[in-house]
Amino acid sequence: RGLRVNSINQYLPPGEKDFDGDSNTLPEEYQDAKDANVQGLKPKTKEFVARLNSYAKEKNWKKPKITSGFRGPVSQAKVMFKNWKLHGGASGGTAYLIGLYADDNLAKKVGDSFTSSGDWKNAAAILKKEPVSAHGSGKAIDIRSIGHKNIGKIIHAVAVEFRNKGIKVYINDETGYKNPHWHVKIG
Repeated sequence: RGLRVNSINQYLPPGEKDFDGDSNTLPEEYQDAKDANVQGLKPKTKEFVARLNSYAKEKNWKKPKITSGFRGPVSQAKVMFKNWKLHGGASGGTAYLIGLYADDNLAKKVGDSFTSSGDWKNAAAILKKEPVSAHGSGKAIDIRSIGHKNIGKIIHAVAVEFRNKGIKVYINDETGYKNPHWHVKIG
């Protein structure tokens, strides 16, 4: 489970869940994007976010913008529905989901539910039973790439620091998508 990635970056299945809400309330120290839920992130993922910010500050670079953190089933379904529509809806959106997510059958099931219902609600019920992304376990964040020329350098430098401490970090460059960003999974 998780996102399909190139041969250089590999994802592990999402781990256990310890947060089951869909709240978008942000602790003050993590107010990066109004829609990003960092409250439900695992401690190592929160530490990664904090280090991204401190590394940028040390270099006197622009602070990274976290655009997505924890996503429960409802939030995940809404994001997938938005992307499904953005990539053609019934005329290509499902193929996009199948190409993006590692579990082709689950991605197809979600895409088919969008096609048959025209909304995200049935998909939320599916995703409550079968998580599709590391966002649902609090181990993943998305980081905006537009307007931040150093963001790749920041992410990779912090990833090296974490890997040197024995913490697994998986980076997926999704800057070529219609909603360009970096997807990072910690642990």
